[in-house]
Amino acid sequence: MFKIPVRRGSIKEMLIAVCDLEKRGYDYVTSIKRVYRAERTFHHEGKFRGRDKVRFTGMEDNVSYECWMKKVN
Repeated sequence: MFKIPVRRGSIKEMLIAVCDLEKRGYDYVTSIKRVYRAERTFHHEGKFRGRDKVRFTGMEDNVSYECWMKKVN
């Protein structure tokens, strides 16, 4: 069978989704892992496409969880 990615924003949502899939006959291919993403945030002043002031305001860290599952016969 083919693999299914399961991605959720919090560990609680992830456990609910994984338990539901386990009841339907799916099994883990990989364990649940944290995925970190860092995004830059900017503040635009003036025209959006001009050479006006664009200020870097900081970094925003996002954490999500993912694992891969497949159907077991």
